[in-house]
Amino acid sequence: MASRSQPILLCGASQVTLAVVQVSPAGTVGLKDLVVRSLDYDFSNESGWLPAVEAGIRSLIHQRKGLSDMDVILPGFKILTKALKIPHVETEKRRQIIAYEVQQSLPYAIDEITWDTQMVADDGIETELLFLAAKQDFVEAFCEILSRLGLRPSSISAGPLLDINAARFCLDLQADHVLVVNIGARSSKLSFVGEDRFFVRTLALGGNQLTQNVADSLGSSFVQAETLKLKFFAEEDRLNKEDPQVKMMHGHGQQFAQRLNMELTRSLLHFKRQSGGAGVREIYLTGRGAQWRGLIESVAEWQKLPVRGLPLAESLSLSSSVSPMDPAGYNFELSEILGQAAKSVHPNGVGVNLLPEGLRQQQAFSKQKPTFMAAAALLALSPLPLVSYFYGNATQYEEQVRQVRAALPTHQVLAADLNDTLRTMERYHLTLDRVDDFINSRTNWLRFFSDLQDSLTNARDVWLDTLEVSRRITLLPAPEPEEPEYDEYGEIIPPEPIEQLNYRLTLSGAMLLRQSTEEGERPVGENYDERVISERVRTLIQQFSESEFIIEAGAPTILWTRLEDGVLPFTFNLTVNPDKPL
Repeated sequence: MASRSQPILLCGASQVTLAVVQVSPAGTVGLKDLVVRSLDYDFSNESGWLPAVEAGIRSLIHQRKGLSDMDVILPGFKILTKALKIPHVETEKRRQIIAYEVQQSLPYAIDEITWDTQMVADDGIETELLFLAAKQDFVEAFCEILSRLGLRPSSISAGPLLDINAARFCLDLQADHVLVVNIGARSSKLSFVGEDRFFVRTLALGGNQLTQNVADSLGSSFVQAETLKLKFFAEEDRLNKEDPQVKMMHGHGQQFAQRLNMELTRSLLHFKRQSGGAGVREIYLTGRGAQWRGLIESVAEWQKLPVRGLPLAESLSLSSSVSPMDPAGYNFELSEILGQAAKSVHPNGVGVNLLPEGLRQQQAFSKQKPTFMAAAALLALSPLPLVSYFYGNATQYEEQVRQVRAALPTHQVLAADLNDTLRTMERYHLTLDRVDDFINSRTNWLRFFSDLQDSLTNARDVWLDTLEVSRRITLLPAPEPEEPEYDEYGEIIPPEPIEQLNYRLTLSGAMLLRQSTEEGERPVGENYDERVISERVRTLIQQFSESEFIIEAGAPTILWTRLEDGVLPFTFNLTVNPDKPL
């Protein structure tokens, strides 16, 4: 595998840096090109940062043409960082749980940010994560600037994580932990780095605080104080230490160092409690704010630990056009760039991508555009031989198409008539099926009459005058189909209703009343025992209901007015079993 070049754009609070690094298959990182541009804006006004970054990037790419795809690094003051501990769950469920957890403490809605996470540790019970996010509208505005300048971000990394990769790449950590302090213009990043674990904290303390103190003391503008500060640090060795302004600068530098040391002490104690008593063996300083020569001695004296600059240039193979001794102090400005390059080299490399999902998809599609265009061109050219061959027959085919279109309405009407005829035939077919059922039911009639005769014989003194059959077809609404059917005109064909057959028998007859007494049969016309009569009626109904052809016997209609004649007329309504139709 050949070495690959990787353009990296680092956007800081006070400058933008464009670097081209070369990563070899052996895991070495070389610096092929490095260009730095300071940002021209009022550092105390954050709203001026984005326009200044656009101007700085425009100046960079004017000198380095031909670059388009590159990795972009955002500064720490634009990144929200939060440590999380969540229950151990499957990877696909983790993002949902993280979103719920952080929403409780975010100052804005979760859909207003673009975010990613970096795992710190997982013991199978609890997962420790680092949550990093940036405002969605800010990232989209930043990407719009890059697009206007002809650049395309392959990824958007978070600066606070990259010092970890740089430390692991430069140092032999083994089982120890070190503290990397990256002092920037607006903030300082503390990275407690081990071979397997890390802890990150961002301090709202940077070189701009020192500049503001100088401006307040001199009563000058922020820009003038910044110029004076940079000149002081660049010429400190040649300045007269008895000069009042030099003493003032030393005093403000010591105040800044004191405040930084207090924050470092607090963070070291917190890390020691978090790590179960393990401390750090050494402190490394990096960042433009760490270029003050007295800062390393001050931190070492306060913390009682070895302190030195992060050895960045020693771990890089520098091109002849890049000198580590430049006045800009490249040794203090390469940690994020080296960390971005080392992310894919070191086995424990960390990093996130804050590029919004929509832009990722657009870029993935843009990368495939040449392939799609080539395929489309080949596809467009492939029919040319066939077009040439069939061109001579075009007139004949067009005439045939015209004839077909002219005849189409007639055929459509015929097709509609045929469909109507088909549906009519289907209804006739159903009717014929019912006639077949009537024919096949003659055996049922014979068996039913046999049951009926047995019932009348057992009931004694009972006869039938009439027997009527009522057959009714009830149309029930058809259930809605899962997928509607369409006719040739594109209209929905309504489903056919369900036919339900109802069979009823009406039996009319009379019962002869005859009661025996001790003196013999009671004469006609005398009063009868209604209990005995009701029992005979119930017995007759029960015998009708026991027939396999009857599923229900309704309440009978009885003419009690003819009791004096010794005859009890009745009418029974019976519901026939549809499975055994008559």
